[in-house]
Amino acid sequence: MITASPVIEVMIVFKGNDYVGQQISNYRVIARLASGSFGCVYKAQHTILTDRIVAIKMMNISHLQSQEGSDNFLKEARILEKLKHKHILTIIDIGIHDDTPYLIAEYASNGSLRDRLRELAGRPMPIDEALRMLSQIGQALQHAHLQNIIHRDLKPENILFNKKGEALLGDFGIATFLETVSMKNVDASGTPPYMAPEQFEGKVSKACDQYSLGCIAYELFTGRRPFNANTVVAMWFQHTMELPLPPTQLNPQIPASIEEAILKAMAKHRSDRFPDVVTFIKALKASRTNQASQTRILTGSTSTDTTERRIEPSIDISRQNKVQWLNEGNRHFEARRYEQAIMAYECAIHLDAKSSTAYSRKGEALERLGRHQEALVAYEQALTCEPHYKDAWYHKGKALYALQRYKEALFAFERAIQLGPNSAIGYTGKGDALWQLKCHTEALQAYNRAIKLDPLHAGAYNGKGNALRELGYSEEALAAYNKAMRLDPQQATFHDNKGLTLYNIKCYVEALKAHEQAILLASDNATFHYNKGKALKALQRYEEALEAFNQAIQQHVDGAEIYNERGYTLWKLQRPEEALEAFEQAIQLAPDSAIAYLGQGYALYDLKRYKEALFAFERAIGLDPQSASAYVGKGHALFYLENNRSALEAYTQAIALSPMAVAYNGQGKALYNLHRSEEALLAYEEAIHLKPQFADAYNGKGDALCRLKRYQEALTAYEQAMQINPDDACFHNNRGLALWFLQRDEEALEAFETAIDLNPRLASYHCHKGDVLSRLERYEAALAAFEQAISLCTDCAPAHLGKGKALYNLERPQEALAAYAKALRYEVSAESYIGRGHALNKLARYKEALTAFEQAIQLDQQNAIAYTGRGDSFYALQRYEKALAAYEQAVQFDAEYAPAFNGLGNVLQTFERYPEALSAYKNAIEIDPRTPNFHYNAGQIHDQLKHNEEALAAYEKTLELAPNNALAYIGKGRALWKLNRNAKALKAYEAALALDPTNAIACNGKGDALRGLHRNQEALAAYEQAIQLDPGNSTFYNNRGQAFMELKRFQNALEIYQLAIQVNPEDAVAHNGIGDALYALKRYKEALAAYEQAIKLDSKCAVYYYNKGNALKYLGYAENIQQEAYERARQLGYTNEQGSAPTTMYRAKISLKLETI
Repeated sequence: MITASPVIEVMIVFKGNDYVGQQISNYRVIARLASGSFGCVYKAQHTILTDRIVAIKMMNISHLQSQEGSDNFLKEARILEKLKHKHILTIIDIGIHDDTPYLIAEYASNGSLRDRLRELAGRPMPIDEALRMLSQIGQALQHAHLQNIIHRDLKPENILFNKKGEALLGDFGIATFLETVSMKNVDASGTPPYMAPEQFEGKVSKACDQYSLGCIAYELFTGRRPFNANTVVAMWFQHTMELPLPPTQLNPQIPASIEEAILKAMAKHRSDRFPDVVTFIKALKASRTNQASQTRILTGSTSTDTTERRIEPSIDISRQNKVQWLNEGNRHFEARRYEQAIMAYECAIHLDAKSSTAYSRKGEALERLGRHQEALVAYEQALTCEPHYKDAWYHKGKALYALQRYKEALFAFERAIQLGPNSAIGYTGKGDALWQLKCHTEALQAYNRAIKLDPLHAGAYNGKGNALRELGYSEEALAAYNKAMRLDPQQATFHDNKGLTLYNIKCYVEALKAHEQAILLASDNATFHYNKGKALKALQRYEEALEAFNQAIQQHVDGAEIYNERGYTLWKLQRPEEALEAFEQAIQLAPDSAIAYLGQGYALYDLKRYKEALFAFERAIGLDPQSASAYVGKGHALFYLENNRSALEAYTQAIALSPMAVAYNGQGKALYNLHRSEEALLAYEEAIHLKPQFADAYNGKGDALCRLKRYQEALTAYEQAMQINPDDACFHNNRGLALWFLQRDEEALEAFETAIDLNPRLASYHCHKGDVLSRLERYEAALAAFEQAISLCTDCAPAHLGKGKALYNLERPQEALAAYAKALRYEVSAESYIGRGHALNKLARYKEALTAFEQAIQLDQQNAIAYTGRGDSFYALQRYEKALAAYEQAVQFDAEYAPAFNGLGNVLQTFERYPEALSAYKNAIEIDPRTPNFHYNAGQIHDQLKHNEEALAAYEKTLELAPNNALAYIGKGRALWKLNRNAKALKAYEAALALDPTNAIACNGKGDALRGLHRNQEALAAYEQAIQLDPGNSTFYNNRGQAFMELKRFQNALEIYQLAIQVNPEDAVAHNGIGDALYALKRYKEALAAYEQAIKLDSKCAVYYYNKGNALKYLGYAENIQQEAYERARQLGYTNEQGSAPTTMYRAKISLKLETI
């Protein structure tokens, strides 16, 4: 059954918050922090000692059934317990909660090194900070190495910072013990961007950890990783074969000796690296010189301000005093001439290097220019001059906030509040920082305090709306935004935030309006375009959404989220190549983004790059083990890699995480391919229950029902799929297949033609059209359909096979043979060998045909059609015993294959086992009452058994099904003749001759009917025509002789009987006819000799003995000799009513091989 291309639904499902609110041991889980390959990490608070905050790592449910998974999880706890060190994450306890293992460890409140790198946004880390962190991790690694423990997964995500800012090494989940001092062979686990070359080959040593630390050092000092690639294989190649770009080319500020130390630690061969991590760290630290990168102004004054600029030589600083320069700077600032403002403030600073106001105002001007790092330096200089400068603390907080250093920003805002408790803007800034740190309740409190201090502070209402939105209070959030917009209707951010809240409650049209209003107010804000794109995507206006995302990117937004959204939009637009590029860009920006890998997987899937897609989905699962969508994608990739069992496991895992319709649909497909059709049907029905408008699930349901031969229900399912999506060609095609099985061929043809109208480029649809046309016996049209399929796909084996069948039925067996040869060239199949065999049989090349059927049987040892063809070949070769065995084997394998029963009847008829032959033909008719030749052959047997009425009925049924069948008219004529209905018999024979004027048997039958009507002169003409058409058939001569006898033209009769004997000397009827003619001519002695010759040839015919008795009587033989002949006639069944000159007809047994699809 052809099924529709899978409808892929991406639904990002996180189930990791299941433990939030639960109590584990003496701790209450309060938040989810992160997830890794072996488990999820949560933040928890001691129920009694409420100041004690810990991290709890719960084992991933996907590993619960695996003993190896449990062992690895517990191994991490044992390693942490063994490795007590101030720079290794401290383990507090371990246990089992609801059958799930967990471990409790120290809570690293200052996040991870990855978080710090994100704050730096691609900029190098300050050298002293980097060296301090590397030194601390180096100490931790050296401590582990001294106990022969290899970490194996050193990366920024596994380096954490405690509340003092000290580095802690964590996540020993895949660590291993060295049995020797050098190297160990293990699985190739790790994180590719930080793995040593030998680690990709499953070989680990202490030098692998040093290499990983070298990669991290490279990233800290340069702002980028040493190698970037999209696949594991490419990453392996780069680590093994390529040299990284020298760090000093990316950051000229670092000393050459630091570069040398990093590159030595990253040597390709472990023997070329430092002897241990301690030596590496010493090499890094020894290289550090105390060079201060300070910029002097032209006057030569020394300042800690790294952002000071050279004052233009044309400026006469002395022309104004400090206050005047400050005032000039303020005027420029108010006029938005920020560069001139900065120059004026620097002149003030030159006159008074301790002027905190000048530094602070300079910082504000730098902020307006988006130069936040320089602004931060200016504010810090202001605070160096005046540590209690409230405004400087506030603006420092803003600069840190802009640099995404939210914890430091929070500290600055709190310091500003301490110095100015009634500062509404200070509380607003605090609220903003808390909001970014996801402390939404505390943020809401800060905003409320700001509003209390200043009820007209629009920014505070905006912040309050943000906090309420994150806390799930959408209506209250909208009210807050509306208040903010009333206070400041020109503030674009307020409109944008309102749009985000409307988006969250699925009011997408209203959200779009809000984002468009924001853009109207600030068209150069990339975030607004990004949010507009999300709203448009939710409204399925994908082209417009793509335009919005592109606009955001053009305005220099390069976060992973925007590329993810752009990727999904391109994917929805069925542009997978471009989508893939977007997702890969997202991965470069956020290597730990599960959503990016998920999108990459679906793009690769659409590009039919299933192996790469599988890797992407598995990477997504590793980053987020609770992502049901990643398991669904994994299932899809495995399904198309024909690994149905593994696909089924993936879909089942997805369902365990989140009962999604798309997962049940995938489960149904995998079960269907595993021939578990009943289970597949249940899965499809569950998918439909979850999503009643899921067209693909209805289509799959139809497939399962077809497999179960519940064709009427399947038809209903396909029609439901079509109602949902009437433009899907696949659904129309499958509906056609269901109608085909229901033998509603005209409707099936219409369905296939609709499928072709919707998708004319798919060869299989044309093949199906050709099949149904063949069954409708419209072979020329069928041939055209198959040739169209071949024009679309030259290597389409089913099209060549169908073409062969059509040509065969058009009586073009030589061309059919060529078509079957092409079908076998592209795909070796039993069906093509069967077609070849049929064509060879038609060409009377029976031995070659037999070989073809044998090849088919080798491919499919229970193929009833092949065994039937084999029987046909044996039958044609007159090897009847073997033919009988072949037909019996066919019937055994498929008791519903009518041609096998027909062939069985043919060979049984040859053995004159007429009752058994009749039973076989009746079985064929019961299975397939629409095939004419089955009825015809049954009529032949009834004829042999002298069931004349039954024979007549069989021939009439044949003619009902095949009105132009000349042989059926001949059979009907014979049955009527035997029933002495000669006038009707004559009409039947004439109808046969109208269809086939050269049919000698019909001419002979016409003669019989005319003779029965005593129209012997006309009968003579009919027999003469039969003889002309087939001069080698002695029966026609015999019947002509009988007509002469009835006309009492005995000499003519004698001559014609003698001609019959010339044609067939063994014809007993002809010898008997000679006897009759001689007897009539009173040449009794010669007549006696002729009768004795007839008896010699056929000793079972009673008439011959009776005629012999008559001749003996006239010759005067003794009474006992006469009576001996008469007695033998009576023994053989002679009666007085029987004529003295029997006539036999040529009995032609016909076996029509009508091809079915």
